[in-house]
Amino acid sequence: MIIKGVPLASKKRSLRERPALVAGRVTGTAKPASVTYGAMAGYLFPIFASDDQECYFRNSVPRRWDGESNPLFVIVCALASANSAGKKFQWQLSWNKVTPTATGAVLPATTIDVDSGDITLTSDNNAQYAVHVITWELDYDNASLASNMTMGDDFFLRLRRIANTGGGDRRLQET
Repeated sequence: MIIKGVPLASKKRSLRERPALVAGRVTGTAKPASVTYGAMAGYLFPIFASDDQECYFRNSVPRRWDGESNPLFVIVCALASANSAGKKFQWQLSWNKVTPTATGAVLPATTIDVDSGDITLTSDNNAQYAVHVITWELDYDNASLASNMTMGDDFFLRLRRIANTGGGDRRLQET
């Protein structure tokens, strides 16, 4: 997400926001399972099968946003155990937004689903605890939105691990 240049209006700068995890959703279902490794904490994500193995987030579009750059959503994940090179995994980010100040605002029941595409393990990134960074670009003026994303909107996100395009390899250790 790009903010309006301050103090020089002609120079754009990046703005980092951290969407809030809807923690009650995770703790209420105890899924996905939480894990720790060293000083890091996270969640195990098996392939989603309508079983609450997903995380939800929400954020408000900052008033400093330039109104024209697509927000990026980034996750950092690691493999729970070593895997063979050539295995694949994939994530899905689902999102939508609402303009809470609009007259008659209604939460949307639909989502815009964006798949990460297959992430293929190689001999350089298949070791246990190998780190992977996945980035999604959220199209602020997506045709599926009731209206373009604007400053002050609330947007909602759902993250799941899904089967890869080859049908999913359940033998791939959970990330």
